[in-house]
Amino acid sequence: MMNIVRKVYFFEAHLKRQRKLEDVISDTQPSSTFNKLKDLCRTRWVQRLDAFTIFSSLYQSVLACFESIYLDGPALWSNDSITDANTLRHAITITDFISSFVITKSSLQYLHSLTANLQGSSTDIIHAVKEIETITSTIQNIRDNIDTYHDEWFTEIKEVCDTAGTVPSTPRTCARQAHCSNTPASSPSEHYLHTISIPLIDHLLFELKSRFSSHQPVALLSLCIVPSAMLVLPVPEFLTHSFQLADKYKDDLLSPNSFASE
Repeated sequence: MMNIVRKVYFFEAHLKRQRKLEDVISDTQPSSTFNKLKDLCRTRWVQRLDAFTIFSSLYQSVLACFESIYLDGPALWSNDSITDANTLRHAITITDFISSFVITKSSLQYLHSLTANLQGSSTDIIHAVKEIETITSTIQNIRDNIDTYHDEWFTEIKEVCDTAGTVPSTPRTCARQAHCSNTPASSPSEHYLHTISIPLIDHLLFELKSRFSSHQPVALLSLCIVPSAMLVLPVPEFLTHSFQLADKYKDDLLSPNSFASE
């Protein structure tokens, strides 16, 4: 799914095609605050999350742009542009893509503020450490009530399918699967609950708990002794973080008993 979104970005990044997209946006979504897509950057997570939001917002225009390029034909576009537009239009209108995109976008939105702070300054990271427990609890609550949340996500999936002219469906099953098992399901909603929603939320929980163990938040609080952070943190907060840090690494300090005076 992410590779397809990235390919759509690179396709539209071409100057002529970008102008075409802007024209389509002005016709189909004149009130939109966006006029171009963002790349799903591998290292800039805030930009990646924003890219999901923008792609979702411009989905209708992106579809219309692909259809317009295909219908304009070789009189205005190269054969490669026409072929790529038709291929990408098909790729982003199948239920599997739409379900993956909507569920991923909806799940990752809870990480936006944490991600922004972790990629910010020293003081931002200190604030992010305080958010970790709250966000983990939020994701755990989603997992505990996954049926309710998935129903909300699938409502959005059906709306996107309506925009794409697609009837929600499940991938065909085979008598013998070589790479993955057939997931028994009585409806498309149940299928994507078991194949996307539950595995994705479980993965997010695992990553949050493994990446932010009891040791790591304290280690991140060491940024409180960075001069730029010391100048802006309230004194009680600075002292609390410093003593937590000293207690965690007291075996490594030459004179742990004199830490307070120092």
